[in-house]
Amino acid sequence: MTAGTISTFGTPANWNAAATSGTRHVGNLTQSNSAVTFGVEVPKAGAYKLSILYGNQTGQPSQQVLTVNGGQAQFVDYQATLNFQWRTRKDVVVQLEAGANQISLAKSHPQLGTAAGQATLDRIDLEPAPAGPATRHYEAERSQTKGEVTYEYDKRQQSGAGFLTLKRGGEAMFTVYAEEDGYYDLEFRHNSPGKRGSVTANIGLDRRAVSGAVLRANPGGGFWKTDRHRLFLSAGVNRVTVEPTGPTPVRLDRVSATRATSGPQPVQVIEAEAATRSGSAAVENHGYASGGKYVGWVGQGPQNRLTLQVDVDKAGDYLLVVHYANDERKSGHVYNADIISRPLDISVNEARSSRYWFKNTWSWGNWWARGVPVTLKAGTNTITLFNDPANGAKAQGCPTPCIPELDSPWGPNLDKFAIAPIKTG
Repeated sequence: MTAGTISTFGTPANWNAAATSGTRHVGNLTQSNSAVTFGVEVPKAGAYKLSILYGNQTGQPSQQVLTVNGGQAQFVDYQATLNFQWRTRKDVVVQLEAGANQISLAKSHPQLGTAAGQATLDRIDLEPAPAGPATRHYEAERSQTKGEVTYEYDKRQQSGAGFLTLKRGGEAMFTVYAEEDGYYDLEFRHNSPGKRGSVTANIGLDRRAVSGAVLRANPGGGFWKTDRHRLFLSAGVNRVTVEPTGPTPVRLDRVSATRATSGPQPVQVIEAEAATRSGSAAVENHGYASGGKYVGWVGQGPQNRLTLQVDVDKAGDYLLVVHYANDERKSGHVYNADIISRPLDISVNEARSSRYWFKNTWSWGNWWARGVPVTLKAGTNTITLFNDPANGAKAQGCPTPCIPELDSPWGPNLDKFAIAPIKTG
């Protein structure tokens, strides 16, 4: 390490500070010659996934210069975090030689220039880069359940420690991660008795049943069978649920998710600045927004809105993925972050609106995604987004807890939208 500071956290002497890997991290990498260089050894040459554990308290995305073995330099972009000790991970694919290698993260480079902002570094992890899309497995016995559900552990071919038996009124909810917006093949490993092909369970996305996504009875043969459905997921976490349709018990072992790389993927992308603006809604600039622009000042009533026009071939359920930023804070508390979630009222084809909340992104320069299910008709549709304070925390019927001081009359800043049928194939 050159021109930086090593700080200690998570020891008895620093008991009230955030823990760090190995109890230390490197910060203050703000000088032109600041750098941290890691010596690593790998068994063979090839592509490796470099995972950088960092913190960024600058309030905006920051950068460092990455070089491998003194080769071509590139900027690594870090989204903002709550503070320099509140860490997250940035993944980059690098090419390494067999044997010893040097990986450097620096403030500047003679050809590339100076990186924006700063970040603290905790550690790096290194592993071979996957040759194709990774499959993530979610064990049923580790899902969130409610209603009539029992945990069982007596099937030799179960994939993990056990499995669930879902009865009428029971539900298993899986938090499924997606690296990016897109279609994913979800495989449901289960045993469902009954007449072959009969529907035994419904599959939901964000607690809304997905038309055509079901589990079917599969008697005979091996105990565990698999039903596969291709669903459109938004970047980040998605709530996938399984709920029996009747009295027949459903034994659920595992859900697996893999990014689809072939087949139809009917996704439309609309930049926010290309949509119709009304009232105070205005186009603003930001270097990390898609296309360098976003729409802000949506809120303070339905007159200040953004309207999308969406043409689809088939009527049905679609996922509207909203890419947004929100860093509103309520100041005044001594140590709490005071973050505020901002709401949007979303109306399809001038029908009654539904309200959705968009959590704080830690920075006005962090653009996150949140999926909203919508039902569209064949042909041309309009989707209107606004924030009407009349629907806020002071509204009659507001679900508990309704806390006016944590409410906002404004919607988040809007970057772009992805729209796709929730189920395809």
